Amino acid sequence: MTIPAWMLPSLAAWTLVLLLLKLGVYRWKRILTGRVPIIEYGVMRQAARGHIR
Repeated sequence: MTIPAWMLPSLAAWTLVLLLLKLGVYRWKRILTGRVPIIEYGVMRQAARGHIR
């Protein structure tokens, strides 16, 4: 593969990694500091599923 062909999947992977790390750090920081109980994230997921239906 040429360099431009490698750059597109690399950029996409880098973007996903940064997004997942940022969200993970944000959520765990809120949980560990006691602002949000860990159970709330599961409830939000269930509420989102109900909303989609």
